[in-house]
Amino acid sequence: MSLGGFTSLLGLGLFFHATKTLGPLFVGEPSITKEQKVINWGPYCLVRHPIYLGYLLLVSGLTLMSVYPWIMLINTLSIYLWANKRASLEENMLNSYFNGNYYEKMHNTPSLFPSLASIRKYIWG
Repeated sequence: MSLGGFTSLLGLGLFFHATKTLGPLFVGEPSITKEQKVINWGPYCLVRHPIYLGYLLLVSGLTLMSVYPWIMLINTLSIYLWANKRASLEENMLNSYFNGNYYEKMHNTPSLFPSLASIRKYIWG
């Protein structure tokens, strides 16, 4: 399997793992539900926004496999910018809903790209 194929499959797997972890809390648009809670397990201990990281890995893998990588690179950059903007909106909503208590998760867990510490926590708990 090519690096691009592996990267895309990794992104797709992360996307599905993250949405399954959220369960009924996963909705298409940023919103707060009555059952809202901060998720700190599964892929959410790796990064705060694993669904967006999954998108980025998927598109990055497609970029690596593309005949026209510069076009796909533009798409990847666009998704990165979109994910950052959307993540910021979600975090503002969560901080407001949890009266600023979401800042602790923001401080302890990377946003889109995992750190060595978050990888260790994900693997070994």
